Amino acid sequence: MPSPLPISSDEFHTGRIKTYKEDRGFGFIVPDDGGTDLFFHISNVQGIEQPQRGLAVRYQVTETPKGLNAVNVQPI
Repeated sequence: MPSPLPISSDEFHTGRIKTYKEDRGFGFIVPDDGGTDLFFHISNVQGIEQPQRGLAVRYQVTETPKGLNAVNVQPI
């Protein structure tokens, strides 16, 4: 997986986990403010052992060559 570029903002956003594929270690978050679902990798999740569908989270956004990703994902 390519290294993410620097975080675009210190701002945290909120959303809910839409899907999580445990066997692959990634999933998607639906932002509360609308827009495109954001990819996240388990290595960017803090305070959650097993991400569950529907769990409310806060996160920061970073840009990679493949698009926007959620990082510093935390439960709220």
